[in-house]
Amino acid sequence: MQLDKNVLIVNWLKRHTVEVIFFILLIINFLLRVDSFRQPYYYDYQDWSRSYLTAHHIVHFGEFTLAPINIGSSIGAITGSPFYFYFLAAQLLIKDDILFIGWVNLFSQVLNLLLVYLLARYMFGRNTAFIASVIFGFSENI
Repeated sequence: MQLDKNVLIVNWLKRHTVEVIFFILLIINFLLRVDSFRQPYYYDYQDWSRSYLTAHHIVHFGEFTLAPINIGSSIGAITGSPFYFYFLAAQLLIKDDILFIGWVNLFSQVLNLLLVYLLARYMFGRNTAFIASVIFGFSENI
C-alpha cells in the first residue's frame, strides 16, 4: 500500500514538475521582497514618504488633492494622476502604517507574478510561462 502511494506521488511530480518549481519560485520571490523591508531607506526614500504623507493627509483630514504627481526625469517633469494618492489612502483606511502599504505592495507583486504565469501558460504553454515568470520575478524594477 505504501509503495502505491509513493508511485502516485512520483507520477504526480513528474506531471507537475513545472508547477512545483513555480511554487518554489513564488516562495523565493516573496522572501527576496520581504528582505527589502530591512533596508534603512524604506522610511527615508523621498517618493515613498511624500506619497504616504499625502495619503495620510487625505485619510485624516478628508481633503482630496487635485494636484497630480510630478515625476522628475531627464527630459523634464512627467505629470501623473492623483489617483495614486487615492489608492494609497484606501489602504490607509484599513491600517494607517507605511509598512502596511509595503506589505500590500509585496503581496500584489507576488500576485502579479502568478498572473504572469497563468496568462503566459494560457497563451504559450507551461515552459514559456515558467521562463516568463523567472524573468518577471527576478527583475529588480518590477
